[in-house]
Amino acid sequence: MKSMASSNKRGSISGTVIKEDLKRFWPVPVISLIVMLASGSLLLMILHYSHSEVEYFIRKCADCENIGFIAALIILGCGLGLTLFRYIEYDRSALMVHALPFSRKTLFISNYLTGLIMMAVPLFICGLTLLPWGLSFAAMLKWFCISMLSCVTMFSITVLAAMLSGNTPMHIFNTGLLNMLGLLVLATLELHCARFLYGFNGDTMERLINNSMPIMALFGSAEAKVVVFYLILTAVVTAAAYLAYKLRPVERTGDSLVFGWTRRFLLVIVTFGGMSLFGFFLNSVMGSSKDIGMTGTVALGMVIGFTVTFAVMSIIIYRTAKIFNRKNMITCAVTAVLCVAFVCAMAFDITGFASKVPELQDIKTASASIYEPQGTTDQRFEPALFRGVGVGTEVSYDGIASSDVSSTVFTEPANIESVYHIQKIIAMRKDIDMNTDFTATPFYYDFADSFTMTSGKKMVRKYTISKATYKDIEPYLKSLYESKEFKNDYKLTNLKGTITSIDYSYSGSGMHAVPTNEYAGLIRALDKDFAARTFEQEKKDTGNEFEIQIGKDDGLCVVSVKKTDKYTKAWLNSHRSLF
Repeated sequence: MKSMASSNKRGSISGTVIKEDLKRFWPVPVISLIVMLASGSLLLMILHYSHSEVEYFIRKCADCENIGFIAALIILGCGLGLTLFRYIEYDRSALMVHALPFSRKTLFISNYLTGLIMMAVPLFICGLTLLPWGLSFAAMLKWFCISMLSCVTMFSITVLAAMLSGNTPMHIFNTGLLNMLGLLVLATLELHCARFLYGFNGDTMERLINNSMPIMALFGSAEAKVVVFYLILTAVVTAAAYLAYKLRPVERTGDSLVFGWTRRFLLVIVTFGGMSLFGFFLNSVMGSSKDIGMTGTVALGMVIGFTVTFAVMSIIIYRTAKIFNRKNMITCAVTAVLCVAFVCAMAFDITGFASKVPELQDIKTASASIYEPQGTTDQRFEPALFRGVGVGTEVSYDGIASSDVSSTVFTEPANIESVYHIQKIIAMRKDIDMNTDFTATPFYYDFADSFTMTSGKKMVRKYTISKATYKDIEPYLKSLYESKEFKNDYKLTNLKGTITSIDYSYSGSGMHAVPTNEYAGLIRALDKDFAARTFEQEKKDTGNEFEIQIGKDDGLCVVSVKKTDKYTKAWLNSHRSLF
């Protein structure tokens, strides 16, 4: 049963509806404004912060790292969405409102505009109160626009949830689910990838997860592509909410969900999530030592999780314990087939992810962790400290985290070929290493490699490999370590920043400062030792004689001097009279 009100009786926007909404729902924006003021300018008035502390506090507010601001945005976005369209969830109010001389188009647009007004006003007022505390007008406008987009996105999703729900409890549930759907789906997929795909690197998935919530994504980077994405998402969701409102049958008011397809969608998506989470949770609780692949506890947990989640959601959706009927059992069977197909596809790696080895001629650059850094604190191998070696080339360019020791970008053909052969060996031995119990095996290595193709595509892998696999790839690691490219990358003359001091401790005699005019000679000796150092010496000679601290205008680099570093020791002995 649809509204019989003709759309030509009124325009698309009704001032009467807007005024009535403002009169009834003004507490929501007022509460959010009070929360923001209490967490912002009023708090600054009460507390006697120093100038630097005020600057830090305002910066946190502008970046929405203030918990009160986050709560206020959620109140505005979700709270207004829950209240402005609440009338459609009760038979009496739904029939009364739809009997008024307003078309559904007028009602939807007027209520939606009211929401925008009630979001904009408190946000703008809060922004103005931050100006006297040092926030620039341009920064305030940026904060206002990003906050507004975050609120409107959550508001639109909450309105869509209202159109799909038949009662208030289900509207609240769907609001939470839909607002976090991207986050929940991506996080669940990450669990499956980490469990079943050998070599899976979560960096890309982590970035997607961070961008799946509007507040996190927009305030985290505010990149143009993220803003455009959420503008498009908001427009699509709003259009879907309007269409659902036009098609929504009044007689279904009071049901859990007003459209049949939403029931099946909700059953499938929530059951899949419950199945996955319980399977992985049970595996961790029962203390399985396998980090990857299917285990009995994972399978048992998934079966239990599927059964319980499907049954509970069916009872909630249909509001009856009589869920064992033909129609629901068909839905259950289809859901089970979809879940089993997905898990099998991941477990058997039908995409070939774990076996992937790029074609050598297609590789433009390659990266690899050169050696297992046991027993050394040498910062010579931290890529971020050297020009052209580390992040920002690595994280954005090669996808390797800066914590991966010696994840050097190689461009020389011989070195690229060595990384290629390493990847080939690991892929060939994947079945062995995937089934190795590394918690019970004292000898294993963490290894990472990556490739950038001539097409611009990237392939990134992170592995825990057995000692046997490490032995197989060791000749190629030796070739990489002793290559001219690697040695040149990590020369101390390639350090970022300007050297401001050099200090060393020798034979327990405390710290000694090297005179400024002697920096170049000591650096040459250190680099000469490094150039002569073999892969075997690097592995075996983990007992450092002493450390040399190189102070820079942007930080500190600590370099270890080893027993075999004869040039550095000779230089220090010959210059002992200077200290």
